[in-house]
Amino acid sequence: MSAFLSCVLRDGPTVDMPFPKPPKSKLKDLFDPKQKQKRPLFGTELHEYLKTYLVNSNVDVNVRHWNPTSLENVIATLQDGYKILKQHHARFLIHYFNLGIALDLAFDYFKIAQLQGDVPSNIKWAAWLKDNVGISASYDRQIRNISKTFGSYKRLKYLGISIKEFISRKEQIRLTFVYPDIATYWKQDIAPVS
Repeated sequence: MSAFLSCVLRDGPTVDMPFPKPPKSKLKDLFDPKQKQKRPLFGTELHEYLKTYLVNSNVDVNVRHWNPTSLENVIATLQDGYKILKQHHARFLIHYFNLGIALDLAFDYFKIAQLQGDVPSNIKWAAWLKDNVGISASYDRQIRNISKTFGSYKRLKYLGISIKEFISRKEQIRLTFVYPDIATYWKQDIAPVS
């Protein structure tokens, strides 16, 4: 690349040299190879981060009419929209936990039905669930695991982060809840003030 740029500077844009291939590594790694990997949040840091996303999903946010006449007006409208999005994330998380509880109960009823002969013994739970509900076995395990692991933490139902972010941080969150004071905080069913 250096030789190519030198030729361009010397000969101008008509340089008779093929354009070099881009490097296989990221460009920022070339400039700062000792760049630190972003470390995951944990403990008090994660606790404080999650607290910033607490929303009262039971309180409706008043949406201003979209009237982009000024930057201040646009900012206010975007802030309202972001609050609504966080509320929807929190509501979705509640449904995720509730679905896990329902799946556990359905599994027990499925086993009872098999023992009573109402469901043939050769039918497996995964196949029954896929055929009747449309949920795959891996998604069922994921939902039930999250519900079992985090179901007792009532304040999570006010957590306005996406389910994707929650799943990506679930192990960090689980390990953070090892600390008794943090776990107690999240086990309380207290809605944040909006």
